[in-house]
Amino acid sequence: MRMNKLNNILVTLPLDKEQKVKIESISPASQFTYRPASQVEESEIGNYDAILGNVPVELLKHAEQLKWNQLGGVGTEGYDQPGAMPEKAVLTNAAGAYGRAVAGQAFGMLWTLMKKLHLYRDNQNRHIWKPLGQVQSVEGKTALLLGFGDIGRTFASYLKPFDVHIIGVNTSGKSHPLADEMYTLAELNQLIPQADIIMISLPGTSKTEKIMGREQLNLMKETAILLNVGRGMTVDLDALCQIAGEGRIWGAGLDVLAIEPLPAGHPAWTNPNILISPHVAGGFYLPYTLEQVVEITCKNLKAYQEGQFMQNVIVQA
Repeated sequence: MRMNKLNNILVTLPLDKEQKVKIESISPASQFTYRPASQVEESEIGNYDAILGNVPVELLKHAEQLKWNQLGGVGTEGYDQPGAMPEKAVLTNAAGAYGRAVAGQAFGMLWTLMKKLHLYRDNQNRHIWKPLGQVQSVEGKTALLLGFGDIGRTFASYLKPFDVHIIGVNTSGKSHPLADEMYTLAELNQLIPQADIIMISLPGTSKTEKIMGREQLNLMKETAILLNVGRGMTVDLDALCQIAGEGRIWGAGLDVLAIEPLPAGHPAWTNPNILISPHVAGGFYLPYTLEQVVEITCKNLKAYQEGQFMQNVIVQA
């Protein structure tokens, strides 16, 4: 069996003592350095054979010894660009770790908007006792899920017990057991008018920028809800503010926005039909997520050293 030795490993993941022991046990001959990404210096980055976690992309060009970078998240923007990493370095991400956290955020936003709980909370803060009219229920709705990876599939599994009709969209359009129908983005405009719920978990690319633009937002039902937990650039925020503000859709739940952080004077803040959270669906706010990242990292560390197949390879040496 071919063995790939890693002498010095930098870890920027926020691990506890038990998690550190777990990772170190897989590579006992390696020297591990634990440091927050913000404290990693240009002068030291060239010492490491592997990085477990993220460092600022601009530092990687100085990582002359780097053989492998295991990202702590799913997004690879910048890291996967030509020349960003040393030529012979492998790049892997943590796809599969975030479904529960991010889909859970979208699911919570969905119920909040349908039941107007955010508006009742506003009234609670103002000491106002007042019914706010009709609400919705998830049962029997049609959901259009733009992105059918781990997050989209997990969200679909949360909806299934409520007899929701699932329309999935991905790059291939290939069928999946959790979807009643599957399509590609090329068919998006024909699908939007059917949907009561639209959830976006797409990556940020040139092909997905403003995929929900003014034209697409205008195709939504008046009772439809838009949820974005992928990348802010996929939604035309100005158009959404206008359309939601005029009551032409039921509402929108946004964990990601085209402008982050959102400026204090932006109209999205005070739009009663828009629910905002500050890009917290992912991260490590749910302990389960970091546990899954550690599992993926351990499997890949073992696989790299043994010259075996690695999980979630984005850039191959």
